[in-house]
Amino acid sequence: MLTNGRGGCQSLLHEGRNNDYIIKKYRDELDTVRKVRNSIAHNNEYYFLPSSSLYTLLEEILEKVIDSPKISDFIDNDLMVIKEDTSIIKTIRDMKKYDYDQIPVVDHKGKYIELLTTNTIIRWMGDLKLDQDSNLIIEDAQIKEVVKYAEEDEVCEFISKDSKLDTLIDKHESIIKAGNKIDAFLITENGNKEEVLQGIITDWEIPEIYNKLSI
Repeated sequence: MLTNGRGGCQSLLHEGRNNDYIIKKYRDELDTVRKVRNSIAHNNEYYFLPSSSLYTLLEEILEKVIDSPKISDFIDNDLMVIKEDTSIIKTIRDMKKYDYDQIPVVDHKGKYIELLTTNTIIRWMGDLKLDQDSNLIIEDAQIKEVVKYAEEDEVCEFISKDSKLDTLIDKHESIIKAGNKIDAFLITENGNKEEVLQGIITDWEIPEIYNKLSI
């Protein structure tokens, strides 16, 4: 592997410069290997004997790059979504039953509209009127009335189901380093918001992805 500098470490460093979290993570190690390879190839006065641990490290990096799981391998096939005309009472009961604190709202074609969160529901309830006995008058409210109270600073990113998990990690870290927040990654066929929603990965699930990638 050391003798294949242009097609090996150098190629990995170049291709991963902007969009591969794993390559970025091991950039210093790969750059050192590239320099060693160049010394072997171009300077006959010095000789290097790579250790077995170096080969082991390179094999580990290469395996992570090639076999990095895709987002489609991580998402739940039983995605729970709600329509705009769904009853808020039924939705609250479902959220309690399945221990959800947010659910995607989609239109009749399955395209994403909004993310219904417990905070949104609380803000909506704060504007409800009371009856003579000080009970909230909810009637048969629908989701479309509740999502009007969604947070204005909600941030969701669309991403393709065929993207690698390390690509998602890279996007997440870029957002955080910029001082912003991300509520969820919304998964569609090609990462287009006009496509049917196929899955969702919330900020709370990001640590699980780190564990899955062993990074």
